[in-house]
Amino acid sequence: MPKSIVVSDEIYSQLEKLAVGFDTPERVIARLIHGVGSTVKGMSAQRPELSFVPDEVTFKSNLLVHKRAQVILHMANGERDVIQWNAARLKASSNLRANLWSGILRNWKDKGIVFAELSVLSVDGDDSREAQKLIAIAGELGWTTEEVEEYLVDVQLILSDDDHPYYHLATFSDQTPQHLRNKGGLNNSYEKHLDLNIVPHCDV
Repeated sequence: MPKSIVVSDEIYSQLEKLAVGFDTPERVIARLIHGVGSTVKGMSAQRPELSFVPDEVTFKSNLLVHKRAQVILHMANGERDVIQWNAARLKASSNLRANLWSGILRNWKDKGIVFAELSVLSVDGDDSREAQKLIAIAGELGWTTEEVEEYLVDVQLILSDDDHPYYHLATFSDQTPQHLRNKGGLNNSYEKHLDLNIVPHCDV
């Protein structure tokens, strides 16, 4: 059963500074706890905590339909990695957690993974083309789809001198956090050159 705790403004401010991307205070605390637990002398490292959105049963059910998930890996050193999991081979009879431990979470101790959050990537609905674009760009930059949606300003198709498609130019907000700029390799103009095959369904 969830419990409520009260922290001072100073402690809350420190938690905010440790947040990565769209972290909640609870996720920051979870990373700190797992990080300490894995480094205390004489204390064996525990497996990373797994958080399924909205819950494990629903996550697997949706994953069997959509076949792709976003996995946010939080490290003991405060860093983060975002991976898109292609689960095309997953079946209803498959052991979800076993697939994770033998795949994305393999060698989690060596990688320093302490927490993993998983959510299904869906391209259904009226905005399926937009969803595919966000997923593709997120996979290229190593961001979450939520971060791409928040900071992406425009994607333009750049033509060569003879009017042939050359590359896509993705432009992001000047409010994009520095750690995301570094992770995605944005230039000083908050731009990223993307190969033609990376961004699907862009109009020429």
